[in-house]
Amino acid sequence: ETLQGRVYYAFERNFNIADTQDDGSTLYVGMDFNINPMSAVICVKAGVELHAIDEISIPDANTDMISQTLLSKFPNRHIAVYPDPSGKARKTSAPVGMTDFSILEKYGFEVVASKSAPPVVDRINEVNALLCSSEGDRRFFINPKCVNLIKSFEGLIYREGTSIPDKTSGLDHMADAIGYLIHEEYPLEIKAYAGSMKMGNYFG
Repeated sequence: ETLQGRVYYAFERNFNIADTQDDGSTLYVGMDFNINPMSAVICVKAGVELHAIDEISIPDANTDMISQTLLSKFPNRHIAVYPDPSGKARKTSAPVGMTDFSILEKYGFEVVASKSAPPVVDRINEVNALLCSSEGDRRFFINPKCVNLIKSFEGLIYREGTSIPDKTSGLDHMADAIGYLIHEEYPLEIKAYAGSMKMGNYFG
């Protein structure tokens, strides 16, 4: 594997894959509304770290189906879902009069999302910074059962000559899902120092 052209260059198997475990606390779920497949990454927090413990990938699915699967795998839990902010609008995958957000709320999930989708470059930078910061700190660890997320991190590349991820590979969905969660919970803050700008993870 080469880092050249990889979107998530900070991911390294030897350092970011770990035997993460469900500790019974609140679940933090990043979700991508793409219908084929519907994708979700299930995480728990451990101090300032984020641990991915499982994932859900369902082909030809809708928001009802992934919600039911999530509840069946993790019953009687407080679950916060971090979806694509576009889910506030009515979607073709949702019944008439409902949105993806309202469907998630119907199942009892807490829905956390910005008013508008963050720039793709911001999400990518935030995920990379959590995988490995500029100081070499790693705060995002992934259970090996999250095979689709790992494939996304290892295989998603930029279109040649651009800074746009190549979505033709189909490897973007899990990475997008976790990106929505990380953007809300672990945003990059920009600090000004004597006229210069410094970027670093904010953990508040």
